[in-house]
Amino acid sequence: TVVVKRSQVSSWHRRVLDWHKPSRSVRSWSGSCELLRRGISTPRPIAFFEQASRSGTRQGYFVCEAFPSQGSVRLAFNMFARGELEYEGVPKAQFYRELAAFIRKMHDRGVFFRDFSSGNILVRKEEGGALCFCLIDTTRAVFFRGPVSQGYQLSDLKRICHRLTWPERLAFLEHCLPDSSAVLALRIRIVFGLYDAKHVFKQRIKWLRGR
Repeated sequence: TVVVKRSQVSSWHRRVLDWHKPSRSVRSWSGSCELLRRGISTPRPIAFFEQASRSGTRQGYFVCEAFPSQGSVRLAFNMFARGELEYEGVPKAQFYRELAAFIRKMHDRGVFFRDFSSGNILVRKEEGGALCFCLIDTTRAVFFRGPVSQGYQLSDLKRICHRLTWPERLAFLEHCLPDSSAVLALRIRIVFGLYDAKHVFKQRIKWLRGR
């Protein structure tokens, strides 16, 4: 089974911002290949196709193998936010611990994913009970030679934690960031708080447009 992702025609401001970049299909291919080189799980890329249009935009397709999973981290986080204590028979503490290990491995190997929403991380429960995580939508990933900085770590974490309540966020972050200094705690509050405010603002704008 394969997945085919079609690159949508971007809005005018996105075309301006991306004019010097490869097409999205090429970036998906490149990001997936580099993740695999660094030992980070992502569906195996098969091919990409692109074609320039008269308007100057490049449309394309990215083809990869399908990753069999029970769902995404978003589904699990929504369950935990509602107060449930396990996902597919896996206790919440184990889920947090294994997901945090996957994230630390990703950051230690120089991957700043940038589009690290919980919906872009698929999860599968293996026969032995361990969890296997897999990254999708690799277009925006940036790669460094060494581990990513704490600022980039927080930038990824604020996205994946968005659906969690603050108590659940703190419980999860204990596994992700071993440094428990007061400065880091304050930085987390600021970075995550601004990201939450941005989402509220975007929802208000959508509501006004609908009106």
